Order: sequence, then C-alpha cells, then structure tokens
Amino acid sequence: MHSVEDYAAVGQMFKGVCFKKLTLSPSSDDLRGIFNANPKLVVAMNHGPSISPTYIAIAVGNLYLENGGAERKFMGVIWKYAYRIPGFRKAAQLITQVDEAVNFDGFLALFQNTEANDFFVMPEGENCAFGNGYDVEDFLSSRFLEVAIRAEVPVLLCVHYGAHLLGKAVTISDRATKLFQWMPKKNYERLQLTKTLNVPWPRGRLPELQITFKLYHPSLTLNDMSADKTERTKQLNREGDSVRRLMQEMVETLKAEGLR
Repeated sequence: MHSVEDYAAVGQMFKGVCFKKLTLSPSSDDLRGIFNANPKLVVAMNHGPSISPTYIAIAVGNLYLENGGAERKFMGVIWKYAYRIPGFRKAAQLITQVDEAVNFDGFLALFQNTEANDFFVMPEGENCAFGNGYDVEDFLSSRFLEVAIRAEVPVLLCVHYGAHLLGKAVTISDRATKLFQWMPKKNYERLQLTKTLNVPWPRGRLPELQITFKLYHPSLTLNDMSADKTERTKQLNREGDSVRRLMQEMVETLKAEGLR
C-alpha cells in the first residue's frame, strides 16, 4: 500500500495546474498534532461539484506533505461504477488503493486489517450533483461513522471552499424535471427535491482553494449501536446529520474568511 509521499511528485506537479493558491485555514485544527496522536483516521470530506475530487485530492495530499502526514498510507471510496468504466478501472484502483468495489464489511476489514492509516470518504456521494457546489448536501450514507466506531478511531473532518467554481448550478423547473425521469430513482427524487442540477464546468486553475480540518469523536458508541439494522441506520443518520451541520458551519467559516 502506497503512502502520500509516494504520490508527492504527481501531487506537487499538478498543484500549480489546479489552483493558484492553496490555503490552510487559520481556524483549522492542528493537523500535525492530529497525525501524531492518531495512527488511524476516517477522513470525511465535503464533495463539491462532480469534477472537484481530483482537485481536492491534490490539495489534501500537499497539505499532508506539509504537516507531517507524508508517510501515512491511505485507502478510499469512489463511485462503485468507476471500476466498470473502460480505461478507468486502473485509475480507480490507484486513487483508492482498493482493487474493486466492495461492501461495508469489505471496507471495514480492509481498514482494520491492513496498514492503511486513513480511510477517505465523501459522504454526500451523488447528491453533490443536485446542489450549489459549496453547501454540504445530505449524506448519501452515514456508514463512514460506523467504520470509525467499529474501528475505534476518530473522524477527521476535511472541508474545502473554492471548488464550487468547477460547477454551474442550474435551476430545473417542475415541468423540466420530468425530462430527467431516466435517472436512477434516488437521483431523480433528489432532483425533484432540490430543483437544482450542478453541471460540471471545467475552468483550469482555481483562484484559491481553502481547506480546514476538525477532529470529531462520534457521540454514538459501539455499545450504543443497535443490533437491529433499521434502528442502527436511524442512529447513524442522526449522528450523520450532526456531522453534516458541523461541516456546513466549517464551510461558512471559510466563506467568512474570504478567498484572498
């Protein structure tokens, strides 16, 4: 399993291609101290427009290098169908260090039983395509919290602002919404709810990308989690809602600090 440092040359090369300025917020928790105190972390990031994860990965990788995280090894979750796209399977494997799409138990086992230090997730998932690009959308799943709880590790919240420029939020009228009935059911329902479609808007270098980190310890414990799957999902979703609100507050802090 590769470390962040193994990707350093690529990350540093593309840093100048992706953004003019990368800023670690002064309001951020101490990243170096967090790394020193926590050999394993679940890292939950906001998504932004659908094409923003590449920019975010490069930015976070550079901040790891600058703050004592160079030797940390990682794994991550990607859209499961990425493994099926011709020519993209290898890229998905390189990005996530996971050979194929696996279920929850598979991710938990990999995180607990391999040398991975950090497990990266973007819990909004496909909901990112139905918002304005900077607000934190409802989580598609809150089971990343279950990974943290079962592995007995904290969650590192990683929130960015500035990548919203990589998408254009288009308002879809009730009448026009019907033209999208071909979408998967959950996606179509999300479009009906938000009336917004975020269209990818490639633009080269971002003026600035701001990032902040906060260490979060789930209030839900292993002993508290219900053995009943339905009830456990409700518990995780309640905690997930709290996490989403906290991440939104972090976005607002970055907005208030202003792109410089």
